[in-house]
Amino acid sequence: MNILHYDSDFINFLTRFISRLNHEFQNGALIVVEGKNDAIALFSLGFSGNIFTYCNNNTLSKFVDKTLLYKKTILLFDYDRQGRYLTSRAIKTLERRALVDVTYRRELSYASRGRIRYIEELNKFPDYHNNNCYI
Repeated sequence: MNILHYDSDFINFLTRFISRLNHEFQNGALIVVEGKNDAIALFSLGFSGNIFTYCNNNTLSKFVDKTLLYKKTILLFDYDRQGRYLTSRAIKTLERRALVDVTYRRELSYASRGRIRYIEELNKFPDYHNNNCYI
């Protein structure tokens, strides 16, 4: 059993986190995750915008083209080796072309005390599960 399920501070954080992501999307931000399961996890918590899945048959050029259509790009890649690599690569690729925000990724790691390393782990919070959310 995950101790985070009973951590009211973390549950409150998640509520604010998703609310802020929804607000960012409504104000022209692109939300980027690694894959489909990451997107499903965000939707299960109540995210209601569009999500770009980086590793879902998308190329680097598609990613760059997509980011140029938005005011800001929020990267929510995992906190594993692959996620750190993708974050670094995306930042270098978009340098001077687009505004890149990794603060949400850092805040999630900090609020979970490092226990949430993969975005898809967020779907383990049954209080937020919404069966009506699909990609």
